[in-house]
Amino acid sequence: MDWDEGDHEANPLATRVADLSPAASPAVVVVMGYARLPQVLASRQEAAVVAVELAVDPGDSRIIDANFEGVPALGQRVLRAALLGHRLDDGPGAILEEIGRCYICPSQRAVCTAVAHAHEVYRRYRTRSDLTWDPIGAAGRPMGR
Repeated sequence: MDWDEGDHEANPLATRVADLSPAASPAVVVVMGYARLPQVLASRQEAAVVAVELAVDPGDSRIIDANFEGVPALGQRVLRAALLGHRLDDGPGAILEEIGRCYICPSQRAVCTAVAHAHEVYRRYRTRSDLTWDPIGAAGRPMGR
């Protein structure tokens, strides 16, 4: 389903994304984090990484949606439910503890690392000094400088 299709009342994220305009401050910010899977799991899966994609309300830093790659379907549903509503401004500790309680499997550490990386990307976004910003810290300073 495209963002502008479907019942927006049943899908508040779709409503927020549909309401975005270039002049408005963002109603949703998407941050991503990655981590390598353990070698024993990486050899069995197509991708050797776990990717975590978080949709965050920048007004209160709450996670309003989450998506995972490299995690089986049931694990994705459990992890999504565990992350929704957590505030990234509160730090990753409570989120990582919740993952530790509900997602017991060999890829748990990779999922936690990916979530911690997504949190760091969001922290950098919140503290950036201008719009030409280096999200992954490759240059260690804003781009173009």
